[in-house]
Amino acid sequence: MSKNVKILGVSGSIRSNYTYDTLLENLIIKSTSKEELLREIDAANIKFSNTDIAVAYALLGAKQLGAEVRFLTIKKLFGFFERKLFNDESSFVEPDIANIDTLSIEPSELNKLINEIDNSEGIVLGSPVYFGDRSSVANKLLQITNRNKLLDGKAFGSVAVGAKRNGGQETTIIYTLFDALTQNAIVVGNGPPNAQYGGTVVAGDIGKAKEDLEGLGISYRTGSRVFVLSNILKKGKENNVDTKLNITLLITMDTYNRKYENMLIDYFRPFVNSHNINIINLTCFNIYRCVACKICPSPSIRKDHLNEKVKYGCVIQDEKDSLKCIQGSLLNSDCIVVAGVNAKEEIVTRYQAFIERTRFMRRDDFHLTNVPIVGLLINEIDAKSYPLHNVKVLTSFIRHNTFVMKPLQIVICDGRIIFSDDFKGHIRLLQYIKNGRKLSSYMNVSYKATGYSDKCLDSTHTMRK
Repeated sequence: MSKNVKILGVSGSIRSNYTYDTLLENLIIKSTSKEELLREIDAANIKFSNTDIAVAYALLGAKQLGAEVRFLTIKKLFGFFERKLFNDESSFVEPDIANIDTLSIEPSELNKLINEIDNSEGIVLGSPVYFGDRSSVANKLLQITNRNKLLDGKAFGSVAVGAKRNGGQETTIIYTLFDALTQNAIVVGNGPPNAQYGGTVVAGDIGKAKEDLEGLGISYRTGSRVFVLSNILKKGKENNVDTKLNITLLITMDTYNRKYENMLIDYFRPFVNSHNINIINLTCFNIYRCVACKICPSPSIRKDHLNEKVKYGCVIQDEKDSLKCIQGSLLNSDCIVVAGVNAKEEIVTRYQAFIERTRFMRRDDFHLTNVPIVGLLINEIDAKSYPLHNVKVLTSFIRHNTFVMKPLQIVICDGRIIFSDDFKGHIRLLQYIKNGRKLSSYMNVSYKATGYSDKCLDSTHTMRK
């Protein structure tokens, strides 16, 4: 793997002690394991914020795979925090409000930050949790990147720290990832063995993050995933060729007369001569509901299919069920576009039934590893049926250990298209990813059945690119 991939970790905590940015960065570079980094942080005898520590572990995960890492805190942009907020115990000195809301803050530090982001292939943004969302300081980074278009085509992951387990870490990460997606970043989760949204750390008092070894381990894996995507993108750019893509359009909702399938055919018509567009309208297929087997995939079925090109391990074997056929198409994809419809008319939906049935694909060592996913919503003005489709695509498919790309919209009013995002903007990145995956080494990928007592499949693994 390339040793020139640059990953930047940014802490969005007010409690960051930015005078020790370089010291913490050096501790990350010096450490050769998670345990050693913990010892080094302890030995430094400095109160690093919990978010600083979580980001440090994410960077360690990237560094261990060969990344060049940098650590920064956004707090150094805010000079007014150095001012004394209290003249005495009863008198409050109001900070300069302009410095809170403008992006013209500490210009020299802002320019340094912009340059660091611009010169990095991947970003990890860390934040404490405030009411299930990121801090205003972490939000400042996304304002800066948006104004300067800094995240376009970059790998992006997130870590969050809350004082309680299930204290808003996941929603904080989801909101952060979705905002990064709107800026055309490509986002990742925390990867195997359970592949969820990002680094979720439990810590309240400053420095307590050191005690949440599980959360720090998840942060470590988040950084690893950011590196994997960054490395693939870098290889793809260095060996850029005009590659023909296999694009699967998965239509999860439609009318009975397939009205929106026809609309989507027109939408993808400009690409049919240059790429293979495979359209699967799920409303035309039988998809049985998941029966939530204790052991998934079925060990006996999985064993019988080990030598087949397509490993279908679901216990549902009825010929009327179409998932085996659909799975084969998905596994041959360079991109899966997951289309949904938010319309006033009656809609047939197969989205939820399909998603729950992909359970065995995830648990069978992540069949869709590193496949790019794009949400696409046909959105009728003032409709209220499925407005969150693109958010759900992010939160569902990132758990398949995929890469998630900027979601798209086709906006309609009175039956007419009044706006549509251009899929053409995704082609270049998809070609980078396809070319980069071909040139990358295989990875050992393994799912662990966390939360289930039967561990008979926990020792399985698969080599995937």
